[in-house]
Amino acid sequence: MKASLKFLHEIATVGVMGGSVAQLVIWGVASGRALPEKALLYDMALTICKGLVLPSLVLVLLSGVLTMARHKSFHNPEWAWIKLLMTPLVLEATFVGVVGPAESAAELSQAMLAGRTVDPADLAHTLRLGTFGLWLILFVYAANVALAIWRPRVKKAAEYEAEAKAVAAAKKQEAAGEPAG
Repeated sequence: MKASLKFLHEIATVGVMGGSVAQLVIWGVASGRALPEKALLYDMALTICKGLVLPSLVLVLLSGVLTMARHKSFHNPEWAWIKLLMTPLVLEATFVGVVGPAESAAELSQAMLAGRTVDPADLAHTLRLGTFGLWLILFVYAANVALAIWRPRVKKAAEYEAEAKAVAAAKKQEAAGEPAG
């Protein structure tokens, strides 16, 4: 069961990251196109967002939480808790920085196509926000993958305190002319 959940978690991560990269590519291609093509491309980006990124996000979250809850080996490692604490950032970045701008870009371009008055600066701002959100989500997911692979050992405050006391004692010995060690 542990391997299955981990596999699902990793595949879903690929879905979020792949969908995010696809949106970046689509938005890049759309920038030099005529309005009808832009509107179609922004709709395509929104479809990828709703059809791939969001379902993959749900799978990432569910499989990650289930893995931590089900397997005691994930209860104590600090890296696992760091990943869990990054969950709100993942959610916020996805909904505010990815889904919101994708919806806005699609809506604004459709409104422009329908002949309604839309400030082009609004679309440009939406695309800047969305691009930042997509890069942020890619960075956060890459950081989560790195944590899963390298699993760093995070020192506890007591370990830092013990190290500091040892260094202070060594300096005190050295200042007193005694050999350290």
